Amino acid sequence: MKGNAKVISALNGLIKDEFTAYNEYLLHANRAEIWGYDRLACVLKEHAADEAKHVNKLIQRVLFLMSEPSVSVLGVFYVGKDVPKMIDGDLFLEHDAQEKYNEAVSLAVDAKDGGTLCVLKENLADEEDHIADLEAFQTQISQMGLDNFLAGLTSVTPITLGSK
Repeated sequence: MKGNAKVISALNGLIKDEFTAYNEYLLHANRAEIWGYDRLACVLKEHAADEAKHVNKLIQRVLFLMSEPSVSVLGVFYVGKDVPKMIDGDLFLEHDAQEKYNEAVSLAVDAKDGGTLCVLKENLADEEDHIADLEAFQTQISQMGLDNFLAGLTSVTPITLGSK
């Protein structure tokens, strides 16, 4: 099925953004894991997995619309050197994605492209869930303080030192 050029352009822009978000989440998840914040790492890995699924669905849709997906370009990374900056950077990407998904939804509606609209709405719902998670982290930091927040992110598995 030949797709609408504006819709395909929007889908390719979203592919770039989703690839960028996937890489940023993966970097932040690994950084959190190395720092011992296993619970945060787990959430960020789940977000990364969602972004990878989004990329896959978008690529499939572009191919279905008889066009070429743009997979060789990444956007700007907002790499955090500490947990609050990681959360802020991820949240910035998610808000940007939310805005671009809403614009793409409008294009799909105008083009009467129900299949693309379905894909976009599914991905948008995940992005909004990510925003909720990240905003909850920000709220927790402001309410309990960074030290208490970080203490709650460590694994409950006891650390064994030495050769016992």
